[in-house]
Amino acid sequence: MRVIKKELKPRTQVNTSHVGCIGELLVTIDLMRRGYEIFRGISPACRCDLIAIKEKVSRRIEVTKGYRPTLDKTLKYRRHNVDNYDVMAIWEDDGLITYLPELEIPKPISTESHI
Repeated sequence: MRVIKKELKPRTQVNTSHVGCIGELLVTIDLMRRGYEIFRGISPACRCDLIAIKEKVSRRIEVTKGYRPTLDKTLKYRRHNVDNYDVMAIWEDDGLITYLPELEIPKPISTESHI
């Protein structure tokens, strides 16, 4: 019997639904480290991606992927209906998350000693 081994090539592109999920989870981790309670929508047609609550104040968070073109370094991202969210969370491949408008939140709690 002859066994043929097929080399698996790494995926170079990720499904757009997975990209959205990855972004939401990255923002969720960041906000939880900042002391927020996070609620994530189950329906794919929710008005916003996350609800963040801290000190009895809730904020509707819309998460989107952003990038900075090589030449001008200006943050680019897809616009969404501003009536559906209070804060836009824009995440980039390098892990940077930008909140618009900026959240009045403390820096994340270090988890280095816990991981």
